[in-house]
Amino acid sequence: TQLPEDPFRGMEEVQEPPYSPEQLIFLAEMHPVHSAALEQKTADIVGTGSEWTTDDDEADDEQRAALTAWLEGLAPDEETFHELMLAAWGDTEAVGWGLLEVARDVNGDVKRLYHVPAHTTRFHRDGVRIVQVRGGQKVWFQRWGAPTGGKTVDKKTGAMSKSPRNPANEVLVLKRPSRRSTWYGIPGYVSAIGWLTLALAVRDDNIHFFHNRREPRWAIVLTNLQESPHLEDDLRSAF
Repeated sequence: TQLPEDPFRGMEEVQEPPYSPEQLIFLAEMHPVHSAALEQKTADIVGTGSEWTTDDDEADDEQRAALTAWLEGLAPDEETFHELMLAAWGDTEAVGWGLLEVARDVNGDVKRLYHVPAHTTRFHRDGVRIVQVRGGQKVWFQRWGAPTGGKTVDKKTGAMSKSPRNPANEVLVLKRPSRRSTWYGIPGYVSAIGWLTLALAVRDDNIHFFHNRREPRWAIVLTNLQESPHLEDDLRSAF
């Protein structure tokens, strides 16, 4: 299956992932067992949600309620915090890394978290900047906690300065360990990609077989052949 032209082509400052994220997403959508395994693993890790626990018996229940409201308030209006984490960690299992955009108010306080699809992003070689290309548009982010020397990324140009005209939002990176890349994580199933591809090839071959009503796909007709007791063996050898 053909993929569209790489939207990151020509951006020499960004690092290419060890494996094509678009192909990994495609693979997760094509194989039912693989897809279910990724979803189940994500559900096992994220769990059924979060809960605040007390350090002592004098903990204030009102503070617990306020903390719970604050955490749930970080998620966009159309989804819960649990759903937000499922989306981000789902990317981590399928692609190798997951991203959460951190939006702040004018006072610098964190107000919202948004899921950023991992396959639409690439990491800058400096490990600080992350770019997203989607729908022909490009936006830059700044990695949460990365050392910047007091500079901030401009979300439109990607340049770093003390006072950028368009300060970029930060991105919290969830990443699986990787032996092949400093920037990207690698999903745990990469060693099984060949077997997944083989299973899909078997599926497609069976589809062609039954779609053709189990009839031969080719008929080879030979004419003007001289009779020979070895004719059948000669034909088998030739083909």
